[in-house]
Amino acid sequence: MLMEIKELCGQSDYEKYRKVQMELANAMRLCEFDTTS
Repeated sequence: MLMEIKELCGQSDYEKYRKVQMELANAMRLCEFDTTS
């Protein structure tokens, strides 16, 4: 999946995609913590 994005979109778009993925993952974790507390 990620390699396809890298090949189709190029390196800079791949980096942007990775950054968005990390931010999404962090947001999901924060939401999980909010619901448990």
